Amino acid sequence: MICKNCAGVMEQIDTYCAHCGTPNPLFQESFCVLDVLKEAQKESRQAPNYFGYFFCVGVMCLLAIFILTNISFGSEALHYCVLNVLYCLLIPLFIIPLSTLSQQQSLITAFRYYPKLVGVVFFFCLYLLFLKLICRGDPILNIVRFILILWGLAIIFPIPFLVFHDPDSVVKIIIKAYRAGKYLRWHQFFLGLVLALLNCGGAILLLIYFPKSMMYTGRVMSLWYQKQHEYRLFNRAQSTLGT
Repeated sequence: MICKNCAGVMEQIDTYCAHCGTPNPLFQESFCVLDVLKEAQKESRQAPNYFGYFFCVGVMCLLAIFILTNISFGSEALHYCVLNVLYCLLIPLFIIPLSTLSQQQSLITAFRYYPKLVGVVFFFCLYLLFLKLICRGDPILNIVRFILILWGLAIIFPIPFLVFHDPDSVVKIIIKAYRAGKYLRWHQFFLGLVLALLNCGGAILLLIYFPKSMMYTGRVMSLWYQKQHEYRLFNRAQSTLGT
């Protein structure tokens, strides 16, 4: 294709024109957030429900959080550590079923991704701990901390499906997701915000909507990963890692 700004030759998978830096209009259209949400809505009707699985995991999480909030650990630091260990163990259970959307496998087989997903959540908990330590004192730092948390969530948005398809270590996967999403950070932020609100609403109505909202979330993330893969964003990030 020809760049409209400088008439230079540009491939369809290029993010920008190599000659003048003009954004590729096809790239911008492919990652339109509203289009991805609509496309996922059409495909999610054929997705498995896993109602019983999500119900059991959800009830287990609620019981664990209820017990932890009513147990005295003697110190705030110990309570914080125990709570984060719980996050590392339970959050991957919600992500594992999403792998069946992009690969022909059973739910039991998908549990082979559990250790790597625990590693991803562990590193994000370390990131939250780092923010907790540096954003102390001035109340305005709470706003900074909130913004940085959202920024971190935007970075890790495609990571679950990278874990499902990439044999690399957790650290390399996180770095790859960070570099591959540098052109799409705001898009991923907006998508993450929409899906977070959707799943919060589904969690309130756990018996009916939460399994559906989780599988819809998985479909959106799967489509987003596929689009990034089509534009070779992960391959470019891989080449910068020197592997």
